[in-house]
Amino acid sequence: MNERNWYVAKQDVDVISNLHPTITPDTNTKELLVPADKSLVMYRDKLREWTNLGWRIDADEVERNESKVAYAVPGPARRDSKGWVLDTIPLLTPDAEKRLKAAG
Repeated sequence: MNERNWYVAKQDVDVISNLHPTITPDTNTKELLVPADKSLVMYRDKLREWTNLGWRIDADEVERNESKVAYAVPGPARRDSKGWVLDTIPLLTPDAEKRLKAAG
């Protein structure tokens, strides 16, 4: 079974390694999705939900500071006590996400 999975994965790598653009569109309306893409659609729906809740990580900010800053994932205990050594990982507000998309 593993041998077959690796065979299929290699076919995918051969096809997608030369595709451009390398980043997929932000919306499902700009690409052809098939039933096998259900998990991708579910992930994007969940990502949109997290963004609307203000839970989406500001990956650009994390990358800018990757060699200088260690972050902690926020949790409920941070609301109750102060003095944490590590800063909370930067998050995008829903408004910030919309501005990023508009800037394109």
